Amino acid sequence: MRTRSWAALGLLGFLLLAGCARDVSAPESATVPGIYHLTTVNGTALPYLVQQDAASRVDVTESVLTLNADRTWSEVVAYRVSGGGSASTGTQMTIGTWAAMNGAVALTSADGFTSSGAVSRTLLTLIGQGFTMVYRR
Repeated sequence: MRTRSWAALGLLGFLLLAGCARDVSAPESATVPGIYHLTTVNGTALPYLVQQDAASRVDVTESVLTLNADRTWSEVVAYRVSGGGSASTGTQMTIGTWAAMNGAVALTSADGFTSSGAVSRTLLTLIGQGFTMVYRR
């Protein structure tokens, strides 16, 4: 059952990295670098239940996406696995590079996954595989 929990966490991590970003107001690329905090997944505030079965559950408790001025990025997803009267926490980190042109942003992870879209001065919305993730600066 822990295998399922880790698989669900891996899926959410993948979605956070490989989704499409979009927002109606696109800044110039010089304003893109910054730290973005995940606020909602599918309209639900964190912690977000990723997976649950009779024995355990996995919740994402925080996610921070950092777009650096040197065109690198990192994302750290914090999660909690609970069940059977106990709980444990952990983090999962992914890194990569990003590019921006004419308000469009493209992210490529170190393992080759790509995402693209747009970002406003305060909001980044990632969409993919049935998840909508909203990040705020």
